[in-house]
Amino acid sequence: MDSVDLSTVDLIPANQRLALGLGLGGLLPFVGLAVLAWGGSTVGSTVGSTVGSTVGSTLGSSVSPAWALRGLILYGASILAFLGGLHWGFALSGRLSDRAARIALVWSVVPSLIAWSAAWMPEQAALMGLAGGLVLAWAFDQRAWPQYGIGPWFLRLRGLLTFVATGSLLAGAWIAGRATP
Repeated sequence: MDSVDLSTVDLIPANQRLALGLGLGGLLPFVGLAVLAWGGSTVGSTVGSTVGSTVGSTLGSSVSPAWALRGLILYGASILAFLGGLHWGFALSGRLSDRAARIALVWSVVPSLIAWSAAWMPEQAALMGLAGGLVLAWAFDQRAWPQYGIGPWFLRLRGLLTFVATGSLLAGAWIAGRATP
């Protein structure tokens, strides 16, 4: 995976810079909710008391690991559904061949179906399913986005965002597994 070089941000066109900022900002709920889940868990209280208790005491005692994991599932599901919607938009833009538009339309509903299915699963399975869905969407994008005429910058950004989001979901799945007796 190519890295995103943040030292050249001033050279990036405005829309790409906005996409970068929004994408990185969109990682905050993934990372934050995983940290909150970890900080309030048994593992967090024994292994990660520094990070966990600092975050937990800042937000108050009302944040439980179950609340953070549920938030992580819901946010992951909404992002996965959003990724499918991008393909729906390109399919209807008139910029694709008929065949490519049909493939994009069919694919565009798959991430939503994965996300919806995951939302009904127990926490650990849901988080693992969403992580798998993000990786599947990334893999599909590797083949689809070049046909859409979007430059390689977008695939590099998608790679970074997918890596961090998937890592957060898998961390949440691990935490959920540790919390289950």
